[in-house]
Amino acid sequence: WALLNKGSDLHSQGHYAEAVASYDEVVTRLGTAEESELKVPVAHALVEKGDALCEQKERPEALAAWEKAEEIVAALPEEAILRNNLAWGVYKHRYWPLLGKAQKWAQEAVALTPEDGNCHGTLGAVQYLLGKGGEAIEEARKYLRDRNAVDATVEGAIDLFVGLAATGHAREALRVLQDSPSVDLLEPLVVGLRLYLGEDVKAAAEILEVAKDVVKRIQERRAELESHRTTEEWKTLQRTRAQDPAS
Repeated sequence: WALLNKGSDLHSQGHYAEAVASYDEVVTRLGTAEESELKVPVAHALVEKGDALCEQKERPEALAAWEKAEEIVAALPEEAILRNNLAWGVYKHRYWPLLGKAQKWAQEAVALTPEDGNCHGTLGAVQYLLGKGGEAIEEARKYLRDRNAVDATVEGAIDLFVGLAATGHAREALRVLQDSPSVDLLEPLVVGLRLYLGEDVKAAAEILEVAKDVVKRIQERRAELESHRTTEEWKTLQRTRAQDPAS
């Protein structure tokens, strides 16, 4: 775990190549182990390696790392965090062809830890990208019930609700947010959604400043999603979904 932690530290500092080297060393040292407790750090290293490679725009190599991680995770049926992290990596880097698998991984994580708001948040994020807004709203509702998770992942909450608004669900998202036990933790997000919906809002200057940034992010997310609809990755996703409507 020391090498994995070293890689994570380098990763968080933006030293992606050095992080990948640390992750590779974990895989080299433990990759042939048969014990479940040793497979777990190997899978974590591969998941994080995929993320670091995406940061370096090395997407085919990232895919290879995630596919190896998937093989290991399949043999670890109780590992919710690994499944959640795999799904989040695909969502974060918009790896469109893997979105169907990401949904499956996130659903498995939710089934294993239904009280963990973070897993519901990841599933909701993947689902809005897949165009499943109604299902995504329900997962957002469950995420917001976990105040501790929301408090620890405020940026993730903003990202999720920006995505819901950008895909045409701003009003429902606002309603879910206002009715949630976490509403006081996300006041700038509430104000931002209200501004986006054209409401007249009075709030403190510092809240309005963040709220206006939320509106800008929604507009940017809409443009991003529109541009992806012309990419080969998006077309591959659509072909996959046509063959498997459940994905």
